[in-house]
Order: sequence, then C-alpha cells, then structure tokens
Amino acid sequence: MSIPITIISGFLGAGKTTFLQQILKYHSDLSRILIIENDFGQVNFDTQLLGTTGVNIRELTSGCICCSLQGDFKTALLQTLDQLDVDAIYIEPSGVGKLSDILAACESPEITTIAHVQAAITIIDATNAPLFIRNFGEFFKDQVAHGDALFLTHQELPEQVELTINLLRELNPSAPIHTEDWADINVLEYITESLQPTVYSEETCHCDHHHEHNHECCHEHHSAHHHGHSADHVFSTFSFTDIAPRSEEQWANYFKDLPSTILRAKGVLPTDTGNVEIQHGLNYTNITPTELSTIGLTVIGTNIHQAELANELCHQ
Repeated sequence: MSIPITIISGFLGAGKTTFLQQILKYHSDLSRILIIENDFGQVNFDTQLLGTTGVNIRELTSGCICCSLQGDFKTALLQTLDQLDVDAIYIEPSGVGKLSDILAACESPEITTIAHVQAAITIIDATNAPLFIRNFGEFFKDQVAHGDALFLTHQELPEQVELTINLLRELNPSAPIHTEDWADINVLEYITESLQPTVYSEETCHCDHHHEHNHECCHEHHSAHHHGHSADHVFSTFSFTDIAPRSEEQWANYFKDLPSTILRAKGVLPTDTGNVEIQHGLNYTNITPTELSTIGLTVIGTNIHQAELANELCHQ
C-alpha cells in the first residue's frame, strides 16, 4: 500500500506548523504519523512544538529540500520508513524552500515505489503576500503556483486580502483559495477526500511549465531551477541559544523595534517568570507562556547583522 504524502508549504511566518497541528487533531493514532521537518537554520523550534504530540519526527536542518539536500532527504525518508510502519507522511519544508523542488524530490523513483504525493498545500500570509511577491517572487510564486489548495492567514485588513486573492489567482488559476477559519473545516477529511490535485493546462500555467504531479514534469522543472537562486544565496539565518532573560514586556518591545530585514523570528525565550514562545513576523509578534524547556531563537531575513544580534540577545 502506497503511503500518502502531504506537503505543507508556505513562505516565512505564514502558519505552516499551526496548520499541521490542526491536521493532527483529526488523526486517531499519532504514533502512525511521520513528519519530515526541514528548517532553514540550526535550531528547529517547530520540531519542539510538534514533538509534544507523539508523532514520529525526522528533522533536516541547515537548508531546504532542494538540489543540495535531495539526497539527504531521500536517504532520511527511506531509512525512516524501513524502521517505521506509518499510515501518512507530512512534510513541512522551510519557508524559503521551493515547492517545485520538494515535489521533485518526492517523485524520485526510490520514493514513488513506497509513497505518493497526495496533496501540496500552501499557506499564505494575506497581509504580506504582495510585499513577498515583489521582493521574493522566485520563492513565493513557486510555492503558490504549485499548491493544490491555498489557505490564507493574517486576514486582518480586508483590502489587503482582496489584493492578495487577485494576485494568487493570477499565479494559480485553478487551486481553491480558503479564507475561512481552519476550525470550521475538517482539514484532514478535506485533504484526503475532497481535494482534487490541481492540473494546469499550458494556456493557464503562469510558471512556464505543466503542473501535474508526475515524475517527468517535476524533474524537468527541478532541473530548470539550477539557473535560479537557492535560499542560502538570498536569505540569511542565525540561531542563538545563550540568551539572557528579559520580562515579557521587554521582549515585546525588543521585537517591535527589529528592522524589517528580519522577516521571521521564532523560538523559546527566558523570562523572570518562566519560558515563553515567540512567533515574530513583519506585522505581528506573539508571545505566549510555554512548557518547552530548550532555549533558542532562530532569525531569518536579509542583510542580518549577526554580531549585533548576539550582543543584544546573549549573555555577555
């Protein structure tokens, strides 16, 4: 029996892990679920979050599932499946990974003998999507164009949501766009029973290639990306662990003043009353108490000054 693979893609801070947590609520036996976590950095905070659920997690760090890591990804997946008997596989790639590359990796002959891509979901920050398209189009557009379904987050500004939907429809004319609350949908049932994988015609395709999930198509598209940029040529990421404690208010003020070149920050930070979880993006900072004990912060963006951040964050 071929194991279904669901890919949860999305640009930095869109809400991929939250969406994956929503899916896991509908699985009755989490011990039969495998999650491949691939983050762009040394400290994978999302693995900490998902690790509390009881699922099997295989972690790939310091890159994205693309040209340089495809061999590692295939090896990790095949070795894990040789040791585990699972019913479903979920892949949460880096926010700066190209969905086309992940599809290409999943369509390799070694993997298709035991597993198949059931769906590719793309989570989209509706507030920042126009900015990301303009500044990081090579990555953002790829994730949108290859999604079988698009789910929007950060919908606080109606005008921005409308603009984002129009832009998404240009990039992906066929995939359904969901603006409803995830709690109103059985997302697992939707993916496994209702969602039809997107099939593009050459006339409607906006990425200069066909979008069906087949090995030949994905291999051709993947090869074409050797002429594009890899994430580590565009984005920088730094992880910090020796972090000095502050109050929640002080942390909130610190992240409010971060430059816009820092697109994403996430992790577990110390305070005088216990650890807190930090989720920071361009237009939001969420700080919540957490039972997670491993202190660490991963920062992703462009033109990041590592020494300056270390001086501000770490024990002196």
